[in-house]
Amino acid sequence: MQRFLETRHVVDPPPVALVSDREGGASGDWHDVITLPSGHVVVVVGDAAGHGVQARPLKDALQRGLRQMAMTGTKPCQLVNGLDDVIVPDRDGYATMVYAVVEPTCGEVVLTNAGHPPPLLVGRGGSARFLTDTLDPPLGAPRAPTSPEVGRTHLWPGDTLVLYTDGLIERRTRDIGAGLDGLAALASRFAGASIEELCARLLCMALDASDPPDDLTVILLRLRCLPSLPEPPPPQPAPGVLAKLPAGR
Repeated sequence: MQRFLETRHVVDPPPVALVSDREGGASGDWHDVITLPSGHVVVVVGDAAGHGVQARPLKDALQRGLRQMAMTGTKPCQLVNGLDDVIVPDRDGYATMVYAVVEPTCGEVVLTNAGHPPPLLVGRGGSARFLTDTLDPPLGAPRAPTSPEVGRTHLWPGDTLVLYTDGLIERRTRDIGAGLDGLAALASRFAGASIEELCARLLCMALDASDPPDDLTVILLRLRCLPSLPEPPPPQPAPGVLAKLPAGR
């Protein structure tokens, strides 16, 4: 297994720190980080159907389309619908994606989820909860007229947003719920570590398994503590996992 480590120590603008790790030389996993003209930061993680060269055309088309729409200010729900038009289901299959837009000056996060494992929000005090309010069908799948849903959350300085592909949590030998529980527990335990260390520990959790994944991607985003940002509320005790993926994921 070949490892590709990509570290973007500070994404411009400075309040946002980000690190990402990717395992697997050829896969349908993809991610991107885009600083918009507005100063907002887009973080996206996706998984295209297939493996290796089979997944590459769809992955490349989705990344190109997403960047073009994001840079022109396309709203998240419109962007998802636009990416639906990129996919021909009978030819390409489907793809999943989490698309998050972060406002670094205030910590507001707007996100939408097209059939992807839910992002994990880790508080600086060790709380951990999955963001499941916006789970919609995968890209290329039929969706309701009101889909996709757009959710909002808030990052306080020191909080970490964890996006990942299913290789981090899925195993042939266990239920996906156990993978989600393990992810939340480990992220909560090391919430105060640097994002580089936290990312490495999450990756090791997957690779130390008896049946490690063929490919996985982990991306962490943390809001730095700056004088211009409000003081965060007191840390809360870490709850258990608040939600599970629907059956079939």
